[in-house]
Amino acid sequence: MSRFAARPFFLGLAVLICCAVALTGCQAFGPAALPASPTPLRLPQATRGQPTQPPAVPTSTPTVAARAAVSPVIAATATPAATPTPTPTGLMAVGRLPSLAVRSLPRADAPMVASVPGSQIVWIEGRNADGRWVRAVFDEAGSRGWLLRSDLVLWGELEDVAVVEASGEVAATAVPAGVALAAARSPSPQAAARPTLAGKVVFQTASGGDIYIVNADGSGLRRLTDGMDPVLSPDGTRVAFVRWGAPHGVFVLDLRTGQEQRIVAVNQPRGPTWSADGRRLAFTHVTRTRTCIDLGFACLEVEEVRRLFGGQDCIITPQGRRCIGDYPVRKLDDNGLELFDLQDAARENLIGEGTIQSLQWRPGQEQLLFRGRTGLQTIRPGERPAPLINDPNLGSPVWSPDGQRIAAQLRIHDRTEIVLLDAGGALIAHLTQPPPTYERPGQPAPHNVAPAWSPDGRSLIFLSNRTGTWRLHIMDADGANQRLFLPDVLAAIEYRYDFAAERVAHWGR
Repeated sequence: MSRFAARPFFLGLAVLICCAVALTGCQAFGPAALPASPTPLRLPQATRGQPTQPPAVPTSTPTVAARAAVSPVIAATATPAATPTPTPTGLMAVGRLPSLAVRSLPRADAPMVASVPGSQIVWIEGRNADGRWVRAVFDEAGSRGWLLRSDLVLWGELEDVAVVEASGEVAATAVPAGVALAAARSPSPQAAARPTLAGKVVFQTASGGDIYIVNADGSGLRRLTDGMDPVLSPDGTRVAFVRWGAPHGVFVLDLRTGQEQRIVAVNQPRGPTWSADGRRLAFTHVTRTRTCIDLGFACLEVEEVRRLFGGQDCIITPQGRRCIGDYPVRKLDDNGLELFDLQDAARENLIGEGTIQSLQWRPGQEQLLFRGRTGLQTIRPGERPAPLINDPNLGSPVWSPDGQRIAAQLRIHDRTEIVLLDAGGALIAHLTQPPPTYERPGQPAPHNVAPAWSPDGRSLIFLSNRTGTWRLHIMDADGANQRLFLPDVLAAIEYRYDFAAERVAHWGR
């Protein structure tokens, strides 16, 4: 029986039930009207088509999804320019992602007006002509905005929802403290006349490849050296970087003289970062490489596995005979975090852990941020690390110049996007989203990685392969006005990204 043929049968059944309780009177049956205020319902687990519930979160620190559920929602009041056309029905939906980016128009480059937790129910009242975007009511105030259809799980058929015009935009009316979301407006020819960018950008073409520097206004492009993870000093006169080839170690290049100096020789260093006064450098390096047996739930050394097997090389399991040699052998690096004083050459080891990536000093504070094995952590000299947010899908975190926000990349299914967090690790917004061609056959999801702040905190540069090759892009700090960074000046530069927590670029004074 088709879905449409079944409707008269269920309508008749509903009338019979209603008449059985005739003393209380019959209620009219028909399509449910779109509620004025979405009710935060939680559907039963057995409901067909319902997404699986998120896994239990450790009590130590919340994941992005959990923090998003309690973080301030970027509120927006629905003020379409034209009265929306009444729709025959409203569909309930929840997100496939930890957080949903609500945009003013059905376009990936339209300004964001809100960010809502993916677990929150939204009500779809319309769709655009091709069905890739839907307009939804997402809060009790009746606020409306556009969501990407592929980011949602729907209860019902999208074809039952009317096509609505997208000429009117949704304007943002409130933003959380410290976040300057741009007013939602259509891109115009005047948008090209932007203020000249200030400062210098140092960037690498690949890990171990060429390192360049260019003024943010496009002048002065020149090659400096080769290496990886370049970073400008606070006064803009030096560049720190690392090199794994001979001679390996941490280096500092003086931009005034062009001379480079190896300040410390360590094994496979990564991510140097300057203290606010430019006197110290923090960096990570490999302290030892160990061979282990990957059991799936843990990677243990051979003797540890043998003890687990009761002193034997083989055991009998419900799945059959298993021996140590049946499991893959892996090599894992243990890392150390070290401080180096450039004035007196003093060295201080802070911690040693299995994973320490994307190290960065918090502006104006004695605190370092890094990605550990289970998520983002912070550490102060002389103290133990403190978890900031427990989500291993987050990487390449960078502090804003005021130290109040963190831009990071987040792995989402088969793509990587740039997100914005507050200083406590709560998710504020998704700054990048997949383009409208994301769901088309033969169009893989692009990646947006390696964010870096401008010195004034108003812009971010990042690497993206949305054009088919890796190119540097730039956007406003709220995700608006995404475009190629210095497309004419950097047109001949080729990039490679290995998804190994590379620091591709740093924007300094």
